[in-house]
Amino acid sequence: MTVRAIQADLADPGEVQRISDEMRAMPVDMMVNNAGLAHYKPFADPPPAQAAELVDLNVLAPVLLTQAALPGMLARSRGTVINVASLLAFSGAVQAPFLPKRAVYAATKSFLVTFTQALAEVADRGVHVQVVCPGVVRSEFHSRQGLDMSAVPRMEPSQVVEASWTAPSFLEAVTSGKVGIHGITETASR
Repeated sequence: MTVRAIQADLADPGEVQRISDEMRAMPVDMMVNNAGLAHYKPFADPPPAQAAELVDLNVLAPVLLTQAALPGMLARSRGTVINVASLLAFSGAVQAPFLPKRAVYAATKSFLVTFTQALAEVADRGVHVQVVCPGVVRSEFHSRQGLDMSAVPRMEPSQVVEASWTAPSFLEAVTSGKVGIHGITETASR
């Protein structure tokens, strides 16, 4: 298997178009939508440009990139689309002091969950879909937001990948054509 990581600023519509064009021109067997941006703030606080950036990156980019990869997958009757959401996708009504203010962020991640569930319409045509919903992952994601997460238990990125690949529901999804949904926390041991 050849793996190709494509670096791009997916908040830039021109970059999304460039990557979409590249993906249409190559056989993509698996695509992982894993770009992310938080802008954790109360809903009334972020400038409109930050809210738009969140929606563009966390919603529009995965939709457009999936649209670019999917025709080739369907033509070959095989492929996998993995969308990385967040456990915060399920936190809308939860008000807790340890959770960041997250209205737009959580909504974009909820979109990815619903989008993936609905995308299961391609399962009978050989394309498998999965949404992974990790908790806090050790990366620069939070530090780039100016958040100190050193006291919060975190998963290693490799644990997220391993949990995704070995989760029974993913294996079932791959073999039966159903969508896999994974709520993965820092205590996951799949």
